[in-house]
Amino acid sequence: MSEVLHTNHLSIGYKGQALMPAIDVSLNEGDIVALAGPNGCQVVW
Repeated sequence: MSEVLHTNHLSIGYKGQALMPAIDVSLNEGDIVALAGPNGCQVVW
């Protein structure tokens, strides 16, 4: 499968507050991804 997304040191924040530290991500076509927060809320793509 082909790679559709690749990032290095991706960080996400809001109003100066870091929400996710620097991460490396590599996604291939057909991958299923879920992000879960500390309270169990999640987003699935």
